Amino acid sequence: MISGIKTEMNIDVTEKQLTLWIEGALIQDVMPHLTPTERDFIRTGMSPMEQASMVPVLYDEGDL
Repeated sequence: MISGIKTEMNIDVTEKQLTLWIEGALIQDVMPHLTPTERDFIRTGMSPMEQASMVPVLYDEGDL
């Protein structure tokens, strides 16, 4: 999103969870097992490094 570089993550979600979220459910309610970094990647497409560069106080090296 920021860098223009395509990134991918393997994230453990089901099609049902994605559908519920797309239909309006809160991502943290339908995917509570995911880390904030994984949820943000689904929501924004931003890699963990891009997320950290945007809001460095919310992420530490363990999230990258």
